[in-house]
Amino acid sequence: MANGTQERHRHFILDGVTDVEPYRSPALSVGRPVIPELDRQQHGTTLQAQIGELHQHADVARDVQQSAGLDDGLGIQIEFESFPGIELAFESLARDRSGIELLNVRSTADRTWATVFVPDGKLVHFEKLIQDYLEERRDSIGRARDHKRLVNAIRRSMLTLNSIAELRRAKETAEFFDSMEPAEQREWLDDLLRRTSFAEDAQDVAYVCLLDTGVTRGHPLLVQALARNDLHAVEPAWPVGDDDGHGTAMAGLALAGDLTDLLAGTARLAIEHRLESVKLLRGSGSGGNDPHHHGYLTIQAVARPEITASSRRRVFMMAVTARDNRDRGRPSAWSAALDALAADSDEYGARPRLLVVAAGNVSDPAAWSNYPDSNETDGVHDPAQAWNALTVGACTEHVRITEPDADDYQPIAPRGGLSPFSTTSVTWKSPRPLKPDVVLEGGNAAQDSLSASWMPSLSLLTTNYRPENRLFTTANATSAAAALAARMSAQIMTSYPDLWPETIRDLIVQTAEWTDAMKRSFLPARQQPSKKDYQRLVQRCGFGVPNLDRALWSAAKWTIGVQARHRGSLHSDTWTGTAADLASRAVIAVYPAMGWWKSRPALERYNRAARYALVVSIKAPGVDVDLYTEVANRIRTAVAVKP
Repeated sequence: MANGTQERHRHFILDGVTDVEPYRSPALSVGRPVIPELDRQQHGTTLQAQIGELHQHADVARDVQQSAGLDDGLGIQIEFESFPGIELAFESLARDRSGIELLNVRSTADRTWATVFVPDGKLVHFEKLIQDYLEERRDSIGRARDHKRLVNAIRRSMLTLNSIAELRRAKETAEFFDSMEPAEQREWLDDLLRRTSFAEDAQDVAYVCLLDTGVTRGHPLLVQALARNDLHAVEPAWPVGDDDGHGTAMAGLALAGDLTDLLAGTARLAIEHRLESVKLLRGSGSGGNDPHHHGYLTIQAVARPEITASSRRRVFMMAVTARDNRDRGRPSAWSAALDALAADSDEYGARPRLLVVAAGNVSDPAAWSNYPDSNETDGVHDPAQAWNALTVGACTEHVRITEPDADDYQPIAPRGGLSPFSTTSVTWKSPRPLKPDVVLEGGNAAQDSLSASWMPSLSLLTTNYRPENRLFTTANATSAAAALAARMSAQIMTSYPDLWPETIRDLIVQTAEWTDAMKRSFLPARQQPSKKDYQRLVQRCGFGVPNLDRALWSAAKWTIGVQARHRGSLHSDTWTGTAADLASRAVIAVYPAMGWWKSRPALERYNRAARYALVVSIKAPGVDVDLYTEVANRIRTAVAVKP
């Protein structure tokens, strides 16, 4: 639950409040708001005059910014307002190629405002848009290209919010720390360690268990969070340390996240979870073992720490995938093993597990130049099609290239967009699940006129597996994103130790939101998105980027729809409406969807009880009401709440 206040409360945890009732699906009829018909010449001329006034503000802004020493990033912020009762088609306002960026959108009950950053010299884009509107422009085959739906929705109001862009020191990138000499890296790490506290090896601590290439425990950042007897291997003869580097890189991210901002900052860091490691492979990626045996090896890997410490609360994280055994979302022996582990099918659900799995990567640099088409043609890798695992894809906020010899390179993905490395389920057919489930930071790639390339400045900073040589290295793609998701899972598990693994998985997805860049890239700009459009967005970007703060603390019509959201074992959707409409809905119905038992009747699992977790979030943007207290006053059963 979220509102406009900054006060934090723990979530309501309700138990024993359900009743069994028969369910019947109602018929729904959804209408669309009507865009007003306006006098085209009068409306267009009025908007043209406003743009002319904005030119004067832009000129002043450029002069002030240049006098302040700015050479780039010049521009102004403009706010567009919609007519009452009309939702502004704000996606159409942004133009990535021109650097025109949608900054935020806010709404009230009867209108919408969109704030756009317009780089210096790019107001001409809006002049052309209005000119096309006035001339009722059409293309060569007669289709309307006059932007009527967008322009008619704009009230006679375009305002400059400020004349000067905010001045900020540019953030450091991973390349800054990765390129340092070893002695200098040690100084920066020592400063971070002085500001960091670590969780003790205690019974009530949450753990991230890495199923990877092992971990170098001797790294100064990892040694205090990883006990020697928490290092395992699926083969007893193998050394438990990391001779590849991938596992140690994942350990740093799963423990502390991207080290770039932590090293550059001065704030204290409290790490309240710990690490375990099981060496699953003697090499990263799909090499090192026959992929057909990975299901069995994964089961063995999960068993090792559970035998050693059976009562621990842990999240398993695996970034090992295989390209050659995937088949458009159909189950494999490996994905079936993950599903069985997550649901604890051997023990009839007595001890379910939270498994976080990387979606797999688009690894060919030649394919990155075809972004985002290359994401769509490369399907999520085996075993990440598992229904019951949390499958993590990659997005990126990294667009700043700092390498000294990379002046001709430009980032491939826009800020907030899907990472070029992330695989998708666009080519999968129903009833395959929608994957990935969520996306987190996985870095970006860059390209010049000839080729595409990976770069440290567009990556995450983490721990190097040979600390005697170098303390830091970089990581990217869905492996890095999955490690961040595992860290988030452990943080939620620490704050709410009694939650089921299913509920933690639900909380992560519940708090996820699509970025503006994702919606601009994958939803239609000139019409209201359909449920099919949202389904394809989920297949690319999952349910969006999860938010840890919303997952930890309580402070709309259905978007995706029944047909799409019921694919897989994780169902998430958004309803938008008024508070009065919400209050009139007295119950939430939970009912089973078709599952694998339909095609396997001989197993006789169809009559057994199934666990489920339901997570509900209420958001009231722009409303200054203490929703938390209002809800608390209406709960008539005992709840586990600790303010």
